Amino acid sequence: MTNKRMISSVLSLIMALSLALPVCADSTGDNGSKSRFDDGRYLSNGEYLYTVNDDDTVTLNLYIGNDDDIVVPEEIDGKTVTELGIYEINGQDDFYPEYSVFADVFHANSLTLPSTIKKASWLLYGGFFDKIDIGDGIETIPLEMLFMQEHLKELRIGSSVKRLVERQLDLCTDLKELYVPETVEEIGDHAFGMTNKGVIEDFILYCKSGSAAEEYAVANGINYYLVNIDPALASKGDITFDDIIDTKDALKAVSFAKKSIKPRNAEFTAADVNADGRLDSKDAMLLINAAKNKTAIE
Repeated sequence: MTNKRMISSVLSLIMALSLALPVCADSTGDNGSKSRFDDGRYLSNGEYLYTVNDDDTVTLNLYIGNDDDIVVPEEIDGKTVTELGIYEINGQDDFYPEYSVFADVFHANSLTLPSTIKKASWLLYGGFFDKIDIGDGIETIPLEMLFMQEHLKELRIGSSVKRLVERQLDLCTDLKELYVPETVEEIGDHAFGMTNKGVIEDFILYCKSGSAAEEYAVANGINYYLVNIDPALASKGDITFDDIIDTKDALKAVSFAKKSIKPRNAEFTAADVNADGRLDSKDAMLLINAAKNKTAIE
């Protein structure tokens, strides 16, 4: 890692830690208070400070809301949101002149981006999330956009993404499962599933045969599982993620019920066909009948 990247990483982390407590008290919330960042230089809708671009679209500069599950809107004040930008510090501090859009978020459950967003700033970290959905608009996930997301456990990479740069998910050691779509054509060194110490223990990649993701996994010794669809989009009972329910799914369900195989998170979700939070004989029987009769599970 270069000195510049190391310094920016440390500064971002320090900034997030120093802002966490006071910002929560001052940001716009249920009491209608005004964020201390809203100094009149940007437009505001109460949740975001933003800028209107020359083409009448919107760039988001800073999130000032208090939601635990942040869903970025497709439009603000009737204008399409197309970019995650930066918030420039008033006075232009030469040492650290800008914050990321979510620098005012110390830790939230999730972040969901709409497909209207086509461009994102190079640093998203500063805010920390358990789950991030990149959306289906961004083609290249910028350098270090997801760097230092140490709480991240779930990540959805949209079908629009064509390039993952190097060290994209450094320090995201809690991210144990990832589906990389076949639309991703270029993957940089140590983009995911790895740290400076090597491959992340228990990490598994879901990908399609012949994809750049499979080639990356083979080259770096990363565990991978070939699928036909995104596990997050799999129907109930499709444990093997091949877009059909058959004896392979039924056999896996039986193994899970017997506890002879420990399911991964995506497998657990697909195998829990009766949605009771357990994998047992009830799920196995439902899957056996579905496979036998070639019917979908409602």
